Amino acid sequence: FRAALYQEALAFMRAELARRKSERRQLAFDDLLGLVDEALAGARGTLLAARIRETYRHALIDEFQDTDSLQYRIFSRVYIENQGREEEALGLFLIGDPKQAIYAFRGADIFTYMSAGRVAAELGCTHGMDTNWRSTTPLIAAVNQIFSGARAPFIFAEDIRFEPVKPKPDADAEPLRLDGAPATGLLWRWLPITDANMTDKGERIRADLARHEAAADCAGEIAALLVAAGEGRARLGQRELRAGDIAVLVRSHREGRLIREALARYSISCVSIGRETVFTSEEAEELAVILAALRAGADEGALRRALATRLLGWSAADLAGLESDERRWSALLARFEGYRERWRASGCLSALERLVHQEGVAVRLRAGPDGERRLTNLLHLIELAQEAERQHPGIEGLEQWLADQRREADSGEGALLRLESDEALVRILTIHKSKGLEFPLVFLPFVYGANQSLSKPLAASEPFIFHDRERLDRCLDLGTDEPSRRQHLTLLREEALAEDLRLFYVAITRAKQRCVIHWGAVNHLEKSAAAYLLHQDAQGSVAHLAKSPEADLRADLVRLVAASAGAMRLENSAPARVRGAPPASVEHQTLAPAPFKGIVRRDWRILSYSGLVAGREDSEHPDHDALGGTASLSGRRSDPVDPIFAFPRGARAGECLHDLFEHLDFPEARGAALEVAVDGVLARHGLEAEWRETLIDWTRQVLDTPLDGQGLCLRQLTLGQRRNELEFHFALDGFEPRRLTRLLEQHGYPMLRLDAGRWQGLMKGFIDLVFRVGDRYYILDYKSNHLGDRLDDYGPEGLQQAMRAHRYHAQYLIYLVALHRYLGWRLPGYDYERHIGGVYYLFLRGMRPERGPERGVFHDRPPRDLIESLDACFGAALEEQP
Repeated sequence: FRAALYQEALAFMRAELARRKSERRQLAFDDLLGLVDEALAGARGTLLAARIRETYRHALIDEFQDTDSLQYRIFSRVYIENQGREEEALGLFLIGDPKQAIYAFRGADIFTYMSAGRVAAELGCTHGMDTNWRSTTPLIAAVNQIFSGARAPFIFAEDIRFEPVKPKPDADAEPLRLDGAPATGLLWRWLPITDANMTDKGERIRADLARHEAAADCAGEIAALLVAAGEGRARLGQRELRAGDIAVLVRSHREGRLIREALARYSISCVSIGRETVFTSEEAEELAVILAALRAGADEGALRRALATRLLGWSAADLAGLESDERRWSALLARFEGYRERWRASGCLSALERLVHQEGVAVRLRAGPDGERRLTNLLHLIELAQEAERQHPGIEGLEQWLADQRREADSGEGALLRLESDEALVRILTIHKSKGLEFPLVFLPFVYGANQSLSKPLAASEPFIFHDRERLDRCLDLGTDEPSRRQHLTLLREEALAEDLRLFYVAITRAKQRCVIHWGAVNHLEKSAAAYLLHQDAQGSVAHLAKSPEADLRADLVRLVAASAGAMRLENSAPARVRGAPPASVEHQTLAPAPFKGIVRRDWRILSYSGLVAGREDSEHPDHDALGGTASLSGRRSDPVDPIFAFPRGARAGECLHDLFEHLDFPEARGAALEVAVDGVLARHGLEAEWRETLIDWTRQVLDTPLDGQGLCLRQLTLGQRRNELEFHFALDGFEPRRLTRLLEQHGYPMLRLDAGRWQGLMKGFIDLVFRVGDRYYILDYKSNHLGDRLDDYGPEGLQQAMRAHRYHAQYLIYLVALHRYLGWRLPGYDYERHIGGVYYLFLRGMRPERGPERGVFHDRPPRDLIESLDACFGAALEEQP
């Protein structure tokens, strides 16, 4: 039943996704493959295959070990299955090295390659290469010995074999020489068990301590090599060895950080290359703290947290000194207010660059260890923030954008960590990233680490994927009987070990002159790929390793080195002391925080509409939005229907329009008075003067557009009838977000996805305009959204779509609760039915007097029982208000 349910759900999702893409006329890259595959399998597939062969008589596919079943099926149908007998021979060349298939996480399927290999073998069409064109003779001999000496070195012995290779004729033209002698191709650095690193039983080295010791020894060896190079004792061919000739390959970014920190103790600069994004960096975390301090209405605590970051660099003593230095505190507040003003006037790039300069961030970072790396990350983040500002205007918008990016597993190629320098520095990169590259010297300090796929236990009913060994098909175990499950788990672990072996092969073959590998009796060593190659018994098993003493493990390595005829060497690792380099470690006093025994309430918070829908605590500032388009402060579209639709979009234009209507005296906004007001806002917000006439005419139209069937318009509202940017706070007492969701659903409003819980605190916000006509009070919100270049785009359907897309219904319901509470406190005899006229959302670009409320005007007057239910939902009853 479980399998049937999953299969039905999967079929539905595939069909529904295809239907929605078809409706929207969208195609992704994978869709192109899928459509070709479907066409080839269809009624006219034979004809299509023939047409493709007419155009492409031969196909040559490189790196075929990274293929998948879909791609292989397409080429099989074109060049093998559907080939007519009358056609002359075609050429399908599948080029790849299955020993280097390491991209399963991207969808590459080694079993597809194996299937193709079996077909080629049956046809007698397999060819191989017996020459290594990269490495020196000693290193090739060492790799040949390691992989030839193990039974089934890649697990799938029939499909992935290791064939020893020979060096190219001039492989040793540029040897690595140390103190005048040729260096061995492969150097083992042995990590001995000591009292300081052993496990509780004393038979193994703790894995975490092994990583730190290997990183320290790796850095020491690199430092020794660079010192020797500076003295002319380490040479590569006819030149001195350089830092850029050295690469350290790791499995994870965590391991990469260990190497960076170890190299920093020797003042050795390095560059990191990998798939890690800048959003996972400490600088991204600290930039989020700084943005919170820049947000309008941020409290003193937010500013102090920002000052305590490594970016701004205030010490505890500096922060404590602010308590008694009011002048310094005032100056600090003024600086941050200046950054906010600069942001509002000129955008995030200008504000953040000013902050970096005035707060001395660049100088401070460069002075510290890994400073270039940190500064590169910060500047990269600021650049990405500038790009994101178009779709996420304002400090709050970018703050939410940054939080979203930090949660995302993959933020795109543009967010990958950049090289902090173009200099020839020591490279640190993941093994996956190193594929296809080569380096004179390669260090592998962590190959003894256990594969997580081999060590992580599966829950009793947890599904998993494995491959059938006969058909090579992918299979999903959803809960078979116990004997079958054990058999399938064995196949799964074999596949994980096979991938780890291929990863080790890729790593060790990146080196041209020398590879340095750290090894030792590390805990769980038996689960690593290298252990499988180095310590097999006569039956090809490594089960005995769990109980093998350190002496036996070292003896295996000694025998391997002795049989290498000088291609390998074994040395003990040791704390390196290098002339010209600082000590490898510095003793520090151990500090610990005092235990905190207080109680911190987690349910009190300040919320706003934007914070509520984003699921985070927030302090909302005035809502000067301009969503729905890319910012453009000059230049018009070609021949728009109406110049109003071409008016710039983006945060600055939205601020301009709100500023104009906030300060206009509506009845007096005519002639010279209106012209002066328009000239002022265009200048204040940096918009081109060419928009002057458009904005003057547009403002008249907005003011004169009827809002209802009785002729109500903004032009009628005097200053005494309106309150601009009405800021409110109302109390939350036992507020349950899920209850709010249920209320919206019951009354037919768009639902929100809100967290569970029970909250106390305050709801905060700003209402663009509250006005009174007769006995009735109205809420009005200006919206500068661009919905299209036709007036019909601003009709009822278009406005409803915009309201739902941006969840404005929830916004004005919160505003109505605020007004409801306010009038209940201030207005004698207040009654919702008598005194509340509802809400108007004015989509300014669509308002025309001749069309009245039919275009650009959204109005709603929610029922009394909903507002009273929402009031109760938020808690803190009316009579409890001050």
